[in-house]
Amino acid sequence: MRVSQEFVWTPFWVFLIKEIRRFMKVLVQTILTPLITSSLYLLIFGVSLGAHIQMDGGISYIAFLIPGLVMMGCLNNAFQNASSSVVSSKFSGELEDYRVSPLSNRQIIWALAFGGLIRGLIVGSITFLMGQLFYFNINGEFLA
Repeated sequence: MRVSQEFVWTPFWVFLIKEIRRFMKVLVQTILTPLITSSLYLLIFGVSLGAHIQMDGGISYIAFLIPGLVMMGCLNNAFQNASSSVVSSKFSGELEDYRVSPLSNRQIIWALAFGGLIRGLIVGSITFLMGQLFYFNINGEFLA
């Protein structure tokens, strides 16, 4: 008996959407916390400390700081999303449910990884937008 490709990938997409909905339920952790964290980093290091630091090549310290903050937010949230999902699934008993579902081990891992990737990209975008606002406030132009 041949299994259609649609049947093979439908459980993966359902699990991925479940992961996205899971972290969107906690919007304070997903949106507000990175917003506050990046604002504090930019305020303390970018504005206060950055005024006293001279960088080579004429680049401002806040322009140097923003890409690092974006990557830090992306990586931290992507890792935390996947790991907290596995741990909470283990304690709630959902991990056993995943194993008896029509998902393969690879599909479970990829769905968790893509869920973390999407959360990381959301947080990275928020951090970048916050960095743009700080950079515009200091330099009067947007970071290219």
